[in-house]
This record gives sequence, structure tokens and C-alpha cells, in this order.
Amino acid sequence: YADLINHSAFSQAFIDARESGDWLFKNGEEEVILYADRGYRQMEQIYISYGQKSNAELLLLYGFALERNPYNSVDVTVSIAPR
Repeated sequence: YADLINHSAFSQAFIDARESGDWLFKNGEEEVILYADRGYRQMEQIYISYGQKSNAELLLLYGFALERNPYNSVDVTVSIAPR
């Protein structure tokens, strides 16, 4: 479990949780690893992507929306009236 890592729709960094140890000898402890998408300076904030989510999904799941969200969408239903 990881918390307090902010979202960016453009980040390619991600986190992974796994049992520590090598493939043959697991030691029973769990670890969380953050894989960075580039080099970061000391004290520079790292962002991960929460996934390709619309503002409605981000608001429902995480409590925020983005001003410029490339994955934002609006459902529009169009129908043709019969004659």
C-alpha cells in the first residue's frame, strides 16, 4: 500500500507491491517499489499516473478533478426520431 503520491496524467512512473526476496527464497516480508520514469533531483516531487481516468472517475475515486485532463470525456446519446 502506498499513499500520498500525487497523480499526473503524463507520468509513466508506477508502483508495484511484492513479497521481498528472490524468485526462489522469499523471506515473507512485503515491499512497495516505485519505478521512476526519469531521473529526479533530491526533494523533487514524483508523480505517478492513477490510470487513464476521466474527471468524473478521478472525482469519485480520489476526490479531485484536473483542469486539463486529456482523458476527460462526456457521454452523448444521439437518436433519430421515427417519421
